[in-house]
Amino acid sequence: MRNFYAQSIAYFFLIFLNLYGCSDIDFDKQISTDIETVSLNDAWIIDPYRFTPEYRFTLTNKNIFQIPAAETTLNSDAEIVKYHVSIQRLTYTTTYGDHPVTASGLIIIPIDTGNVHSILSYQHSSIFAEKEVPSYAIDSLETLTTFHLLPPLILAANGYITFVPDLIGHGASSSYLYPDHLDQPAADAVVDMLIAGRKFLQENDIPFDQNKLFLAGYSEGGYVTMAAQKAIEENPELGFHLTASAPGGASFNLNIGVPELINSDYLTFPNVFCRRIAAWNEYYWQRPLTDFFRQPYADNIGWIFDGDLGFDETNSYLTTNTYQLLSPEFVERFVDGDEEELIAALTTNSVNYWKPETPTMIYNGTLDNFKISQEEYSIFVNDFHADADVVQLVPIEDKDHLSAAYPYLASVIEWFQTFE
Repeated sequence: MRNFYAQSIAYFFLIFLNLYGCSDIDFDKQISTDIETVSLNDAWIIDPYRFTPEYRFTLTNKNIFQIPAAETTLNSDAEIVKYHVSIQRLTYTTTYGDHPVTASGLIIIPIDTGNVHSILSYQHSSIFAEKEVPSYAIDSLETLTTFHLLPPLILAANGYITFVPDLIGHGASSSYLYPDHLDQPAADAVVDMLIAGRKFLQENDIPFDQNKLFLAGYSEGGYVTMAAQKAIEENPELGFHLTASAPGGASFNLNIGVPELINSDYLTFPNVFCRRIAAWNEYYWQRPLTDFFRQPYADNIGWIFDGDLGFDETNSYLTTNTYQLLSPEFVERFVDGDEEELIAALTTNSVNYWKPETPTMIYNGTLDNFKISQEEYSIFVNDFHADADVVQLVPIEDKDHLSAAYPYLASVIEWFQTFE
């Protein structure tokens, strides 16, 4: 995934020559002086939200998104980016386990005093380096164009008040290990930001449509989106009117994915697997990491995932060889059914054992390495009797996990607009 981020930065490097800047923001001083930034005073002056708490800066609609048309249908000629946007940072209280924590995120507001816009919560994909976390990355020209930020910027510039939770383990709550594929902390971080964010909008006289709410997210963000949708639908007392949900490129059924990884002899992305097991152990069991991993990996996991290293860097300190990475006793216990707590957690944190009632589009590239979407979707429809017209599986033809990301975004925008 880190390679994808690097590719994204390369794609957008050309736009840096006439891109971001603001009269009251200082970008990362380490950025090359060869990159020219220009004042966006015109947009800044018309931004009525620049006086709100934790204001970051304003971006113009012309400078938010430019990418070669070969990569996506979302380009400047498509006129899909309509509004200047105002970017705010928000801190709020959520829960991790049984205790409160301070979390953070962004609210990106389309500047349009003539209309009332809907709220959309966008859940980002997996992050390893803290500098890529949305509410941190927004202050750096170097990281502003990662895939964690471009989609919500585009969505907001297309007319949605877009919430971007950093999620627990990132931003203000970075002292925790990111609870990878744990549905309760994932859902809590999204739902509590929606509650806090709506309060922020009300207190600052920013109008929004209280009868519409959209959810979207890709990869890990797709899982978080489904977890949040489930929590919102199952708790009507929250008072949200969920309109549509679009999880993409995600794995929802851990009973299918995790056993396959443990039983394989090769892990393509050992960092994803190791962080997940370590996070589950921190959240549930607090067992010695040697129960799961061989040395030296058991001792190194703490600093490998402390937020300083990116995707490729974390992988470089691990091994793709399952037998060298995992404790043989752990593998044996799991295969024999003796890892009862872990096996139970796989079901607890699978988010397709229920019946969605909200219109839901589940997106997946047909060449994606995660080839289990059809089986997961069948559980929704066949086992839990979800209406196949309400919950639909949308294949993105001839695209793998990375190349499906922007076609996913284009389709989501087009679909969400049918509800407006």
